Amino acid sequence: MIARPSALAGPVMGMARPSRPQAERAAVLAAAGDYPASWAVTRKASALASKVVAELVKELQSDRLLTVLEQLACQSPVLTLATDPEINTLDEIVERQVERLRARHGRHLSPLEHRAELSAIAAEVEPLLAGRYDRHLRAG
Repeated sequence: MIARPSALAGPVMGMARPSRPQAERAAVLAAAGDYPASWAVTRKASALASKVVAELVKELQSDRLLTVLEQLACQSPVLTLATDPEINTLDEIVERQVERLRARHGRHLSPLEHRAELSAIAAEVEPLLAGRYDRHLRAG
């Protein structure tokens, strides 16, 4: 029997996380061009993350057909970051909504509570996206 390194013995062959889609990097770099060159990378990333989260919240709260029609009329890098299924930024919000739904054992929220929860989740997701976009801008 041949001795194998412990990293190859189990079902997981490597611990690296899959890389983000190239479309995300391209959209971040394109959107960053809309900000003044004098802005620091971190400031651009934060501003971009804020716009993307606003688009995500807008998409979650609006009529799906109207959202699709708007996207067809105006395609921007920010919209790409918020709505592209390959990038899947919406999943960051949906995962947190599911976690909270489980935590409250499926209890229904009033419209006011739902808006408050969505605002809290958006506040959690924004720094996560800002960090991700910051890395793209520094590498790009």
